[in-house]
Amino acid sequence: MASHQHSESKGLQRFRMLIGLTTSNKSFWQWRFSMTPGHFCKHDPERNMARFYRVDVAPTLFGEVSVVRSWGRIGTAGRTAFETCPTSETAEIAAAKTICAKLKRGYLAK
Repeated sequence: MASHQHSESKGLQRFRMLIGLTTSNKSFWQWRFSMTPGHFCKHDPERNMARFYRVDVAPTLFGEVSVVRSWGRIGTAGRTAFETCPTSETAEIAAAKTICAKLKRGYLAK
């Protein structure tokens, strides 16, 4: 019974950490607030093109990290896709690759 209570308290500690009630994992919280979303736009009046692209990195409730990509025509809701990565490093690499690809295609940072 004691081990069951111990696992409940560990679960509660993890939940509190995830919602920000404790900062026991300082590297996680330093990373969480260091990654800023990227906003990009592409305008071409001759082709009637006005597009946006947004890349964000955010933690999930299960300890993984997601790369959130949103894109579409400016003035619309657009579309959104999520890519879940096991670590923050892999998520940041995936986000950086996406940003590089968009910059090569003519998108400008907003």
